[in-house]
Amino acid sequence: MAKQYIISEKGERKYVALDISQYQKLLKQINDLEDALDLEKAVKEAKSFRNYKEIRKELNRNLLRYSE
Repeated sequence: MAKQYIISEKGERKYVALDISQYQKLLKQINDLEDALDLEKAVKEAKSFRNYKEIRKELNRNLLRYSE
């Protein structure tokens, strides 16, 4: 990852300049990590889980009921 630093008058690194594609990739990685943390939290706090097939059947029944 190529980066450039913006230096203060004292010679300290103050800012980093990234190519826009690198910046976007970094934002995506942060977003993915936040999603993973949210999922982990949901799993820890969940009281129960439902089977995917069971949920699909219920959704299909509701769709048929409301489409009539």
